[in-house]
Amino acid sequence: PVKVGQSEATYTPNVLNYSTRYYWKVVAKDGKGGETSGPVWSFVTMAKPNTPPQVPNNPTPADNATDTSITPTLSWVCSDVDGDTLTYDVYFGKNPSSLTRVKQDQTNATYNPGLLEYSMTYYWKIVAKDGKGGEVPSSVWSFTTIPEPNTPPAKPSVLSPANGENGVSVTQKLSWTSNDPDGDSLTYDVYFGTSATPTLASSDQTDATYVPAKMYYNTTYYWKIVAMDGKGGVSEGDVWRFTTGTKPNAAPVAPNTPTPGNGLTNVDVSPTLSWQCSDPDGDALKYDVYFGTNTTLATPVIFEQSEVIYTPNALGYNTRYYWKIVAKDGKGGETSSPVWSFVTMAKPNAAPVVPN
Repeated sequence: PVKVGQSEATYTPNVLNYSTRYYWKVVAKDGKGGETSGPVWSFVTMAKPNTPPQVPNNPTPADNATDTSITPTLSWVCSDVDGDTLTYDVYFGKNPSSLTRVKQDQTNATYNPGLLEYSMTYYWKIVAKDGKGGEVPSSVWSFTTIPEPNTPPAKPSVLSPANGENGVSVTQKLSWTSNDPDGDSLTYDVYFGTSATPTLASSDQTDATYVPAKMYYNTTYYWKIVAMDGKGGVSEGDVWRFTTGTKPNAAPVAPNTPTPGNGLTNVDVSPTLSWQCSDPDGDALKYDVYFGTNTTLATPVIFEQSEVIYTPNALGYNTRYYWKIVAKDGKGGETSSPVWSFVTMAKPNAAPVVPN
């Protein structure tokens, strides 16, 4: 007996088990030795009510995580108080209000979404199911993937002038090439000078060309390029060199300022011709003098003299003379003056003879 000598016709057992058959009977006693036992009765308790799973929690990556790998494995934690085996529906996407169910009724508490995009925010949630109608969704979680790793630019390569080239023009434009594996726009620092360790001449320029302000003849110059992608990627080129050419010879200035002046008349028959001339390179000049009464002036009368004067022999009266000067610098440069002319004076009258 679970109860002896009670007077009430009720009995409340302790909490029973679900889905269990119980047997019971009652023995009635009148206190004077009379006892009568009732039949054995039985009943079956109700099935245990289903308890939904717990809310899925403890997501990995953590909610709002940043710098997440683009190949993550998502995981979560969930349990069921009834000990039921759980399955999961996985929802995933870029828009938190319209997630796509990408897995249904999977048993593992992990999900691999595959290769994701860089610098992208993804949203996901889990719906846990116990197979007995109990379903519980998680919150919508999010994570952001890592920025795309930056690849530095390619090492700059020289285009023009070629490394070690000689005879380069003093107005040469320098050019080079570089590219960026990520497609980033590049800027360049240009180092230039006559030292083997050139100094910065231009910074953060976008053009892959550079024209030095001034270069000198027969001089060796050194230069290098540093390429930058604006994301911390820097690539430094080699130090290149080239040598400019020898200064080309400049011909003399045309002889000028003739004396006697061009077209002058009544010139003395014993003149001294003179002129002026100079050379842009400062070279010493020599002169061929052409003189005569014929405009062709085919042959010089004086060859390669250094003086800027010429005294012809006595000239005829009332005669037009033609002359020109060819200046030569000794380096192949020659410049001719125009053909000048003058007219000598008329012959003076002879004095009368005194009578005897």
